Amino acid sequence: MSRDDGGPAFPLMGTAPEDGNPVEFHGMSLRDWFAGQAPPPPQWWTDQQARIETQHRRHDDRYVAKDRLQLAAMWPFQWADAMLAERQKGDK
Repeated sequence: MSRDDGGPAFPLMGTAPEDGNPVEFHGMSLRDWFAGQAPPPPQWWTDQQARIETQHRRHDDRYVAKDRLQLAAMWPFQWADAMLAERQKGDK
C-alpha cells in the first residue's frame, strides 16, 4: 500500500481559539477521500482475492484468512493508491 496519502483533501485556514494565531486544519487525506469514492469491487478482483486467500491457507496452516469484511475494506484503498499513482504520473 501507498505511504503517500496525497496530502490534505480539504485544508482550511482558521484561527486558534486560545491566541488567534492562524492555524491550518488538514482534514482527511486525499487517499481517504479517493477510498471513499471507490466503486464496488469488480468481480474479477473479488475472485482474485479469494484465490489468494485459498493459496495462503494451503501453504501455511498458521495463516489466518481474511474474512469477507476485511477483503471488502481492502478494495477502496487499492483503488485510492491507484488513483494517487496516476495523479503523480501527471505531475511529471
